[in-house]
Amino acid sequence: MPILMSYKELYQSLFDAHVVSPFYLKPLQPLYPKWYDANAQCDYHARITGHSIENCIAFRTLVERFINMSIVKFDDSSNTENPLPNHVVNGINMISEAIGRRIKTDIAKVKTSLRRVWKEMIKRD
Repeated sequence: MPILMSYKELYQSLFDAHVVSPFYLKPLQPLYPKWYDANAQCDYHARITGHSIENCIAFRTLVERFINMSIVKFDDSSNTENPLPNHVVNGINMISEAIGRRIKTDIAKVKTSLRRVWKEMIKRD
């Protein structure tokens, strides 16, 4: 599925938003597969050598799941105009569509673990 940025940029955005975390693997031992690249490191697999995140099948599969679940969305419109009006008052830095919903603004109060989210994703498939 084509995306509008590099997988490295997407990983960093998802990591910064606390949606993904590094997935640790044991390093491969010789005899290496044909695709093994000793000069490449995968950010998703905790910088393990052997492949880059651009060629990481596990991360691509995860991104496809996120797209199918509407966790990740790409706006492919070429409209470069800013859809937000110019604000004359400084201090507006967010627009919320959460009318009638409770939102936790303190990240320390969010207690959903990535492990639980991952298990729920696997159950859905």
